[in-house]
Amino acid sequence: MKLIRSLKKLPAKIALWMGRTVPSTDARHPLVEEAGSPDHRTRADSIAEAQSSGSVLEIGPFHNPSLVGANVAYFDLLDRDDLVARVAEYRLKGSRIPEHIDYVSPVGDLSVIDRTFDAVFSAHVVEHQPDLIRHFNQVADILEVGGHYLLLVPDKRYCFDNLLPETTLGAVVEAHLTQRKVHATASLINAKAFKTHNEKARHWIGDHGSVARDEELARSALAALEEERASDGAYIDMHAWQFTPDSFAQITNTTYLMGLSRLRPVSVSDTLRGRHEFAAVFECMADFATPAS
Repeated sequence: MKLIRSLKKLPAKIALWMGRTVPSTDARHPLVEEAGSPDHRTRADSIAEAQSSGSVLEIGPFHNPSLVGANVAYFDLLDRDDLVARVAEYRLKGSRIPEHIDYVSPVGDLSVIDRTFDAVFSAHVVEHQPDLIRHFNQVADILEVGGHYLLLVPDKRYCFDNLLPETTLGAVVEAHLTQRKVHATASLINAKAFKTHNEKARHWIGDHGSVARDEELARSALAALEEERASDGAYIDMHAWQFTPDSFAQITNTTYLMGLSRLRPVSVSDTLRGRHEFAAVFECMADFATPAS
């Protein structure tokens, strides 16, 4: 029996060694491009496409923008002076803060932007949005029809979100229908209580850490509740959503087909071995999809 169990594990070990992920026994989502396929995108591919667009907005460059050039505009929660102060506060090294942040909103409201772009780019932004669908619709409002929203999204399996369950379709839709502006209490508690290490190499070999003892969970949950109380209703930055390439493809395509978003997912690329993020591309459509009856 031990020999049989060992043999069953061989495909996963071989695939990990060869540098690609292993599909589950279930069929992959049709929008997911597996590693090695001609249409698979990497971080570099996404940046190159965004950079070559006629005009492009980068959302959330913080202290290290992915895009540079005369055709690039920036949107952030903080203006340049505040970004400089934040970098100094956290003693961040290797900072390349843009000379000018073109659009600023402390609550991430893209409606302050007064023009449209050929492309929009963001890296590790969508998982922070209290209302993901609203974010997509605001991006659609500043994109030319046919323009692309290029995203890099953390794969929850290989970052500090590993111990948290995958986000569900219902949770994303509910956040939109209730017009959520700040993160739910449950999300705040779970993010603080079940956060694990952020070392992708350890996650790739199956070392995910472990859930804390009940006493520590209780302390973390109480700390989250105190932070929420002290915020007095203000936004607290955290990961609201936990995705894999397949779950992200399924949820975003379903909400598009429901007629909730004008952004149509074109492709979602599988996470490469040793990495902690995946790339996705959305196209801005002229109208909302007509929901199937």
